[in-house]
Amino acid sequence: VNCQLNNATILSKRIEKIDNLNADICTARACAPLELLLSYMTKHVKPGGKAFFLKGKTIEDEIKIASKQSFAYNLHRSITNNDSMLVEITNLEHNL
Repeated sequence: VNCQLNNATILSKRIEKIDNLNADICTARACAPLELLLSYMTKHVKPGGKAFFLKGKTIEDEIKIASKQSFAYNLHRSITNNDSMLVEITNLEHNL
């Protein structure tokens, strides 16, 4: 995945403690199950935005559990670990 970022801010804080970011893109690593990450995304990523989450072997199960929510995803194999995936989330339905 190739992203060109012109204006990026890295926050090293608990996501639960951060006010609404209205971000275009967010990412997380070893943070929470996908279902919970999607709820954070709904709060912090503007409609039309995307997220990239580093996940492990259980990603297919996490996608099934999270499928109660409407979203699209692409899986990208990690270049450093064959058991890991980068999950690209788009089109997350925001309940406004």
